Amino acid sequence: MNKLFLSLGLLLFVRTFIYSQDENKLMLGGSLQYITSNQKYINTDWKFVDFSFSPKFGFFINANSLVGLETGISYIKQMDYDGYGYNENTLFNLSAFYRYQNQVINNFNYFIEPNFGRLFIKDSELRYYNIGADFGILYSITNKLNIEIKLAGLDYSIYWYKDSEYKTEEFNIKYDLIQPNLGIKYYF
Repeated sequence: MNKLFLSLGLLLFVRTFIYSQDENKLMLGGSLQYITSNQKYINTDWKFVDFSFSPKFGFFINANSLVGLETGISYIKQMDYDGYGYNENTLFNLSAFYRYQNQVINNFNYFIEPNFGRLFIKDSELRYYNIGADFGILYSITNKLNIEIKLAGLDYSIYWYKDSEYKTEEFNIKYDLIQPNLGIKYYF
């Protein structure tokens, strides 16, 4: 399953790169995140830290469509629930996406972005796959710089531990106008 998933992603990436040379339009973006939380319980202070970096790049295959890859690395440190010691994890994710975007008015575009990906956790036997789609709005500051707001999305995830018969499946609908996901995209 892992080899098939990575082979399909690599094939999509190589094919897209070859065809994108005619369009000469590439997209670069990403996100940076830092979260810290301190909570006091009866006899313990529970602490959580998450630092994540997720670059994203894509190639236009025509005026309204692009495909690409998003990678990410996260470092998470959290206190054990008994209050003694910490758990530390390093996570790496790899996702392929297709984006269709279309102009609504002047500098405003909407986008729909289906994606599929895999999460890898250092020194873990967890197998985690995800498929989903996001919907959002782009505002063009210049022809090379856009601001992106993700407003909604659907996600289906399945995960299990290697050699385990138990699997967990999740389906999520995301819709957040109070705290939307904000990003910047650069085109060259």
